[in-house]
Amino acid sequence: MALQPNQKKVIDQCSRGAVENALSSQLALLRTRVWVASGNRYAEQTVKRVRDDYYAPGSGLKSADFQDYMIASIPLHATDGWSFLGRAAQAHVHGDADAARHLAYYAELRAALALLGSEGLAVLQDDHFALTAPSKLRRIPTPPRLGTHYLVWAALEHWSDQAASAGLLTSIVAPGQIPLTVWMAAFSSGATTPALVGKRLLRQWGVDLQRLADDREARNDSSYRPTRIFTRPHISASERAQFLEDMWSGYQPFPASPFEIIDRHVLRLSLEQTFMAQTNLSAAAAKGKPLFRLRVEKMLGSINPTILGTAEWISFLTRSSEPQDLELLVAARLKLATSNPKHHIGVMARAGLLLRLATGACARLFQVAGVGSKDLEFWWQPYGAQFGLWEPGSVPTQLTDLWADVADALVDLGGWRASAAKSEYSFLKEQSAALIQLATCERVALWGLGL
Repeated sequence: MALQPNQKKVIDQCSRGAVENALSSQLALLRTRVWVASGNRYAEQTVKRVRDDYYAPGSGLKSADFQDYMIASIPLHATDGWSFLGRAAQAHVHGDADAARHLAYYAELRAALALLGSEGLAVLQDDHFALTAPSKLRRIPTPPRLGTHYLVWAALEHWSDQAASAGLLTSIVAPGQIPLTVWMAAFSSGATTPALVGKRLLRQWGVDLQRLADDREARNDSSYRPTRIFTRPHISASERAQFLEDMWSGYQPFPASPFEIIDRHVLRLSLEQTFMAQTNLSAAAAKGKPLFRLRVEKMLGSINPTILGTAEWISFLTRSSEPQDLELLVAARLKLATSNPKHHIGVMARAGLLLRLATGACARLFQVAGVGSKDLEFWWQPYGAQFGLWEPGSVPTQLTDLWADVADALVDLGGWRASAAKSEYSFLKEQSAALIQLATCERVALWGLGL
């Protein structure tokens, strides 16, 4: 279902600046160790109270309360999305592809809610609002009404067509602690690159918006229909273990660069796409010729990325090392029928990539608004203890240190995959401790927010 012109008109009035200003104004409240004030009208029974207030004669939406609720919901949607992805990983471990698809779809949905929220769009059930200025809200006209699922994907597709989407995406992705927009400008000698359009970028990275909407339909089959009327093929325990290893290899954080691996691969794809657009040659066609490499070297000479040395950057970007795309990106591009036993893997991969973007948008929002780790420790410290990421009272010095448990689990899992006996039973029995760690995606939320 496409958006109507009057709906697009209101959505276009959403203000990222208003969101940033609202969060800055909320900083004093956060320092009292709460997301919203105790008397906030919309903290509970949100949908009902918004509807009651908006439609009741002589009443009206309490804009300040709704704005506070909306701002708090943005990072919370993102962290909830990582939790859904973790529960999808648990279902995947047990060979329950339908439950994994159901949960991964909701991880996608929460990521989209967070990303749209950071741009100023609050999506509820049937009533949706644009924050156009501090405490100024406009309802999205919805005759016929668009429920949450339809509105989210339609709004995200519309947003991705706007210039602002490419600007946000290329500022969020920062391999070597350098925003993608800086890399691209250096690669193109400051010229505007036609590849930098939000929808094209998302599709290039594996987040095809039409496929996200299709995932909603696939979720319906998993959620509302019996799943085992007929015996269906399933992927082996070894294959399930391999995907967990592939998934987590993309999430390994580096200090001050929490999504370095994903971002580095996204950069390489973006450079290749730009090169193709500007020269009518593919990077592969230019292999053995100096042109692509020379442009990479010139680009690196004008910027100063961290993490890798110059020679390592050249080797990676020219595919002399790690020539294959990150498996997470490959899986996200999979075009499989819902009946395919690997379909849910594509949904999980797309969810992880969209969550990376949503979490980056939240981290950027915190940075611009001046919200730091200390301001939110009332929330994230008990959150981490609740999900078993650390012992109560033993908070890690750096949240990227939470990778250590994942690294150990991946070593154990890799050893099991290399063993002779790889039955379903041994997978769950012998690798139970490792598999628990590899389902705690909440840790990615914490280091991804830059806390």
